[in-house]
Amino acid sequence: QAQLDQARGQNTTLLSIADALRAFGIAMQTVKDTPAPLSVEGLFQKVLGRKGEKSGIDFWTKAYGESVDNTELADFMKAAQPELDARKNGSLSEFLRTHGVPGYAVGGDFGGGLRVVGEHGPELEATGPARIFNADQTRSMLNGGGNADVVAELREVRRELAELRAPMERTAVATGKSAGSTDQLAKQFNNVSSGGNAVRMKAVPA
Repeated sequence: QAQLDQARGQNTTLLSIADALRAFGIAMQTVKDTPAPLSVEGLFQKVLGRKGEKSGIDFWTKAYGESVDNTELADFMKAAQPELDARKNGSLSEFLRTHGVPGYAVGGDFGGGLRVVGEHGPELEATGPARIFNADQTRSMLNGGGNADVVAELREVRRELAELRAPMERTAVATGKSAGSTDQLAKQFNNVSSGGNAVRMKAVPA
């Protein structure tokens, strides 16, 4: 009987391990099937299809926290409706500029972040700092003209190289002189020492 009970106990233990493994597998599958919580950055991509500007991300992160639930998603979609409407009626560029997203149709220096671009209508782009050339400047550069800025840059590079070359040449001359002096001293020592074996001396009558 004791052996039978022991066998039953072992069987119960094995069944418990099997149940635990099965439960673990179910839990892992549940985690895989559960979508990751939506972040504020993901909110901009999901609803507006673009990256959020820093001020907007900071604002909504302060309002929602690091993750967004369904209620907050609905709230954001309501707040984003004016931008979505502006896309439909063709006034997106004006809408974005009104809300602090600059456009660069006339060129200029861009400090990084969001800007309005687009060859076939307004598009939103997020990059680092850049130099923006307007349509006339770009057309001139593509046609081989308007290279005054490039020429000026090349002249500046040549000037800087010339400034660097002068001290290098002086150093080379000084090094050459030093090498020549060393060689001359070695020859003189060789002459007075019979090839370095002994110093030759000459007695001078008193």
